[in-house]
Amino acid sequence: MRVSPSNQYQLVKHETSYQIQLASPKEQVSCGCTSFPYFNCASTLENATSPPDAALLHDSETSSESSSTDSGKESITDDVVHEAEKEICNKSNMKKPLADCFIPAILDNTVDLSIESPSSTAGFGKTRKVQWTDACGKELFEIKEFQLSEGDLSDDDFGHGSDKCNCVILQSVSPSNSRSVPSDSMACGLKMPEIKFTKLFINGSFVDAVSGNNNNNIPSIFFWKTFATTDPRSGEVITMVAEGEKDDVDLAVKAAREAFDHGQWPRMSGFQRGQIMIKFADLIDQHIEELATLDSLEVGKLFSHNKLADIPSATRMLRYFAGAADKIHGETLKMGGPFHGYTLKEPIGVVGHIIPWNFPTVMFFFKVSPALAAGCTMVVKPAEQSSLSALYYAFLAKQAGIPDGVLNVVTGFGPTAGAAIASHMDINQVSFTGSTEVGRLIMEAAARSNLKPVSLELGGKSPLIIFDDADINMAVKLAQRAVFYNKACKLLFPILVDKEQFEKVLRYIEHGKREGATIVAGGKPCGENGYYIEPTIFVDVKEDMVIAKEEIFGPVMSLMKFKTMEEAIERANNTRYGLAAGVVTKNLDIANRMARSIHAGSIWINCYSAFDSDCPFGGFKMSGFGKDLGMHSIEKYLQVKSVVTRLHDSPWL
Repeated sequence: MRVSPSNQYQLVKHETSYQIQLASPKEQVSCGCTSFPYFNCASTLENATSPPDAALLHDSETSSESSSTDSGKESITDDVVHEAEKEICNKSNMKKPLADCFIPAILDNTVDLSIESPSSTAGFGKTRKVQWTDACGKELFEIKEFQLSEGDLSDDDFGHGSDKCNCVILQSVSPSNSRSVPSDSMACGLKMPEIKFTKLFINGSFVDAVSGNNNNNIPSIFFWKTFATTDPRSGEVITMVAEGEKDDVDLAVKAAREAFDHGQWPRMSGFQRGQIMIKFADLIDQHIEELATLDSLEVGKLFSHNKLADIPSATRMLRYFAGAADKIHGETLKMGGPFHGYTLKEPIGVVGHIIPWNFPTVMFFFKVSPALAAGCTMVVKPAEQSSLSALYYAFLAKQAGIPDGVLNVVTGFGPTAGAAIASHMDINQVSFTGSTEVGRLIMEAAARSNLKPVSLELGGKSPLIIFDDADINMAVKLAQRAVFYNKACKLLFPILVDKEQFEKVLRYIEHGKREGATIVAGGKPCGENGYYIEPTIFVDVKEDMVIAKEEIFGPVMSLMKFKTMEEAIERANNTRYGLAAGVVTKNLDIANRMARSIHAGSIWINCYSAFDSDCPFGGFKMSGFGKDLGMHSIEKYLQVKSVVTRLHDSPWL
């Protein structure tokens, strides 16, 4: 959105109302992505006209009581701001209110937007700035205060006589100076949420990290460690989060062990656990916008994708495994002698979950849902880039009735908190999703400690094999989804989660160019702020090139040709990975042969990334072992016990 410096929108105080007024009504404000005038974006508004001369707004919060407060200030509430937005749009013949087109957000951690009473000579005190983005998400507005002295405007402009009046102007601001909610057309009207939870969640309470720098023999509890979680769109700090390390993991494991050995959760019936898990899912639904915003802020994912896909997928998982909780049972065995034999499936104990940043919510419930259903207790370490939603889910879990100590969340870094989980002697199983390199370290730590079983969902280099009979339009859409999916923006420029990943992807692009591959699209960073990279497509790629062999984890596609089905199978299997593969063809015989010939844990035919709560997901080879999703995923959180009783004088065996 571009605004001429002469376009000043004034919020003018009357005795019982406020007025939003355009100082230069003949000027037009145009969207940077369209030619429509005034706050218009092609995806949301039609038939917009020039800005209104004025929009009158009655403040229901302003009364004689509020005007007589000690501070001499009167607060403009959220309702007032939203009503003002609607009035502006109504005066402009817009078909949707401004709140449906732009995203207000709180800036600078400030709270209340106040207007000084005419009789007061006090300063502004604490103020709030309100900001809007256009639907393109590139340029922003903010409302900010200024003072008009006598003579700037006549008394008639304000409806009363005064020597000083506080007003606001609407002006364009740089995205780097703001902390708005990521903009997309489904995020309309969403405010920047208050960051409520930044401490570790241990034994049902939010606590500071006890790990720290023990200087001068002062107990480390006086040096509570924190780290910054940042906005990948700008690199700016969102908030500081508690940094847990070994001592904190020890406390979390102690709480989980107590809850498992002596607590209610593993001793409840499966039906009782399931009912609590359903309530947990219901609470998530009630807080979906706030949770969706947290993941958007930390990893740059589209708000609409979080709200319409990721979080609903998570609650479906919770409800699916809630239904499975009372269907865990063993078998009756036919013994060869005078014995009665049967098996019990029992929860394995305390579980450690280490999850990645790319799907913060989905991965949290990939791990937590089946473990809860099985009756386990757990310690979760979210990725340091995406900790906020995990802490919020822990809070909601307690609200749902999950007992203290069952679900603990320790935020921090892999080499410290993650390593402490993998090597802990009192953790019975570890489930990890992440890189193959870190998976090796976790296996080694598990083996060197208490030989705990591990489940690993690791890297992949998953091919999409398109045959010459394929529906080309469908194939193009699937290829786009396969490579650029979950990179925050499907239409503009993909965003990487942090500087480290951003630089890693750029290094892979340079590798490809040095080794002789040809870039036909993209290949460069985008924008001055944030970690954006253009969608990149290589051709002339050989199998021995780095970009063909290694997982890039960024918006980079390599196009390679094949002539026969046998060649396609050989090249698809010529990788150390085996996570998944896609096949696009109209020939059922080709589809069946490819599905049985490719060594990968998931084969998608005429689709891609087709996940479901009932469909197991996990890789072969160096993509790991063990399954998430489906009834298979519960098995890794259970252990089988055989019970044999000798029979005496049984009439039959």
